[in-house]
Amino acid sequence: MITIYLFFFIASILTYSVGNIFLNIIYKKKNDYKFSLSEEGLIGLIFISFLSLLLNFFLKIDQLVASILFIFPFIFFIRIYKKKEIELLKKIIFHSLVISAIGTIFISFDNVNRPDAGIYHLPFVRILNDFKIIIGSANFNPLFGATSIFQYISAIFNNYLFKDLGVTIPHALLGVYFIDYCLRNFF
Repeated sequence: MITIYLFFFIASILTYSVGNIFLNIIYKKKNDYKFSLSEEGLIGLIFISFLSLLLNFFLKIDQLVASILFIFPFIFFIRIYKKKEIELLKKIIFHSLVISAIGTIFISFDNVNRPDAGIYHLPFVRILNDFKIIIGSANFNPLFGATSIFQYISAIFNNYLFKDLGVTIPHALLGVYFIDYCLRNFF
């Protein structure tokens, strides 16, 4: 349970960092709209998933590639710490603690034995981890042509840090970020 909480904490900081980097590149601080941490986390998850899809054309998304991809957000987070932006750092850590607690509750009380997960999703994530995109694989089995972006983000979270547990983390993070975003806009 503690490891799940720690993994969610690290994953929420990573997704926030990726979303912040992406938004800084796109908007270059010219936008008047201030994104919430959950919005930046959602954008980070979306960017990571599409980056995973793009990388899979050239490389297999194994644990080494996935781990190397997550080094850059850690560098960004360390850069925030080095700049002494203490208020932003406190805000990120508190937000990640709350997100991690809710995500841990989601995972802990979830029924893992879903019939669809073992039959379709997890084997395809394993294919993404073992091979790059195989052109024409849908000719062998039509199910290989019906892929989901969730499978790519699950494959990229299967790295040296999270191992196989990382496959379930982004789905719960997506739900928690979305609930937080809706509650913030509602209230």
